[in-house]
Amino acid sequence: LAPFDDKIHARRRLDYAIMEPAAAERAKNLRELLECSPELKTQMQSAFEEGFIEKIEYLPANAHAGGAFSKDRKSLRLTLDALDHSLFRKNDSELVFTLGHEVRHALNTPLKDKAIEATLAEAENLAKKPGPTHDYTRIVAKYIQLYRVEEASAHIAGFNTLVSKLR
Repeated sequence: LAPFDDKIHARRRLDYAIMEPAAAERAKNLRELLECSPELKTQMQSAFEEGFIEKIEYLPANAHAGGAFSKDRKSLRLTLDALDHSLFRKNDSELVFTLGHEVRHALNTPLKDKAIEATLAEAENLAKKPGPTHDYTRIVAKYIQLYRVEEASAHIAGFNTLVSKLR
């Protein structure tokens, strides 16, 4: 992701991280965005280096979100026009927050996977116990709370990248 950072050994060209059509203007805008928020740049580089993110893609035209992280696709997904010059200057703070939020979801992947694995194992153990019915309320409540904590972590990361930009 960061051709400007000598710390990355396997350098990735940002121009190729964006799916077709790979607009040079969008790549330039993303570079500027990363440069204006050191925290976002650091988090983004970590996510790329650790292999949680490999590319940036576009959300479907009818998506009702500013961004998303796809674990299966190893991608950050943005609206098609998020990095377009006509909107970029007006919404760059919102985009910094969105990217910071979604990158944190990527970096939280191991913790989330572990939580899901533990939840499934606990549910399976309960299911194997004798008896006609089983109460999964505690297990589901625990999983929902873990999800809330992960979402709050992503929100805090979004705010931190925005504060980094404003500083």
